[in-house]
Amino acid sequence: MSQTATVVGRTLGSLRGNRPFRLLWFSNLFFFGGVWTQTLVLGWLVYKTTRTQSRSSYCCRSAAMAR
Repeated sequence: MSQTATVVGRTLGSLRGNRPFRLLWFSNLFFFGGVWTQTLVLGWLVYKTTRTQSRSSYCCRSAAMAR
């Protein structure tokens, strides 16, 4: 078995062996995917509404700071 396969097996072993840990990681994956999508759509909406890039970046920065 190669060293890379061993490292991957050890890394994924913690996800296989511990159900609460696996749920934590998958819930974080979906949560932060949603946050990323919301930030992207918010910036796009501000840009389409105002047609300026500076307001779009300001809006996204302020939304990120609010979290």
